[in-house]
Amino acid sequence: MEKFKSGTLKRTNVRKNYFELLARRLYFGLSWRICPTKTKETFSKHFFTPKAYSLSSSEQNIMDQAEKFELDLAGKTVQGWKWGKGKVVFLVHGWSGRGIQLAPFIEPLRDAGFSVVTWDKPGHGESGGTRTNYFEFTHALAKMTEKFEVPNVAGIIAHSMGAGATINWLSKEKFFGKVVLIAPLLKVSETLSDGVASYGIPKGLFHRVMFDLEESTQRNLQLENPMELAHSIDSEVHIFHDYNDRAVPFAHSFELSQKKRNFILHPTLNLGHNRILKDEKVIRSIVEKFDEKRISTTSYAMSATLNESSIPLQAG
Repeated sequence: MEKFKSGTLKRTNVRKNYFELLARRLYFGLSWRICPTKTKETFSKHFFTPKAYSLSSSEQNIMDQAEKFELDLAGKTVQGWKWGKGKVVFLVHGWSGRGIQLAPFIEPLRDAGFSVVTWDKPGHGESGGTRTNYFEFTHALAKMTEKFEVPNVAGIIAHSMGAGATINWLSKEKFFGKVVLIAPLLKVSETLSDGVASYGIPKGLFHRVMFDLEESTQRNLQLENPMELAHSIDSEVHIFHDYNDRAVPFAHSFELSQKKRNFILHPTLNLGHNRILKDEKVIRSIVEKFDEKRISTTSYAMSATLNESSIPLQAG
């Protein structure tokens, strides 16, 4: 009986999701044809506004122990935090995240002799503004490296869109520190376009909003696409990406690791897009890449589980 109820519930949810998607497609499809300007403004507002991040009490306690600082980013205040002394390791969050989202890395890095710096991107957490974009993510990282000076930065650990912005910055600067990317957004326009399409948003509407972004910022998504920019980077970069990541395709990281051997892929399994940030084995493996005094006794690689024949070669 319970099995029957469970199966019925799943089928009901599938039908509900299907009709919700169909309704969104009909609404936006008609709205985009009838009132394109208003539809574009409405979609743009929602698209560039990150979701609020729910802060836990333990995260707040960790933030309370940090040295706080602020930076100005084209009129927006960026709130940052610093823990410890020594050379700096940046923790760079992704879309709708917060700097403290990477808190599990703080104590291990401090124990290894580093100070740790993170910040909330514009429109996120305690930083100013309500909207932001990929280009501002890159600009924020550039401003942080100006404040702490590149020679004093031992490395960068970056997640999702923050990882894509890190590649963008690396392609423009000489940096010799360690770099670890977690679930990196490598094909910005393609991944975002596929994502909004899955919610019933017309691709024509999405591309128009992206065109307006490029016009207003005088930047070009194609020219600043992380997958392409990565080819200009010759230093060693480690990528940790889960095979079952539903937000950012694992196949893109695999594709890059096959084309550029200095981008070393460490596949994981069943950690998703965000749980990977809290996995003890992942954290230990990443921190050991910064702590050269320690010799890893356990290699966190899933090669026994995931081999090249089992990983899709296509990017998508």
